[in-house]
Amino acid sequence: MERIKKHAITVQKAARFYTIGEASSNTESLWFVLHGYGQLANYFIRHFEAIDNGKRLIVAPEALSRFYVGGEYKRVGASWMTKVERADEVEDYLHYLNQVADHITRSFAGPVPPITVLGFSQGATTASRWVTLGNLPAKKLILWAGTVAHDLDFDKYTPTLNALNPSFVVGDKDYYITPERLEQEKAFLQSHNLKVDFIPFAGEHRLNKEVLQSIAD
Repeated sequence: MERIKKHAITVQKAARFYTIGEASSNTESLWFVLHGYGQLANYFIRHFEAIDNGKRLIVAPEALSRFYVGGEYKRVGASWMTKVERADEVEDYLHYLNQVADHITRSFAGPVPPITVLGFSQGATTASRWVTLGNLPAKKLILWAGTVAHDLDFDKYTPTLNALNPSFVVGDKDYYITPERLEQEKAFLQSHNLKVDFIPFAGEHRLNKEVLQSIAD
């Protein structure tokens, strides 16, 4: 007889996020930016200083699971999820991101400005789940060096995604999204009637200041 039984409880956890800008009557846009696998929000958000125009509030939540990167136990990164207890981890980060968004939007005395969600690499998949399965009233979705979650119910959520005018930004030397994988991804999106604006640039698996500025303008 099996003596090992699985149990689960819900616990309270401290989670951090970083911001550039303030919530004020002068704020014209609100961006939530989700980092990639093995990154930390405090470093990731620095890329977005390039689009800090004094009228944009940028929020970078950090994934809930941290770990040491590499064998020297010096650098720390974070991950949005793994394959272990996958459904629970997705539910956890959706609840967490909803809480961050609620905290931020309640800080506006007046109407909340238009919301853009940008996800980089693993954060892109996370972002696609959040804008469909969460409760964020986003207006724009940017998938950078990452794709939509392939397990979404596209019969249900294709209209939602298309309403966000999604962009897919990818470098021509991205070692994860090779030309072959990019063509596969395009075919996948087309098969689900997703209308995605592809924005290529000369570069690797990273954010690009000039492209970011052109998208934000």
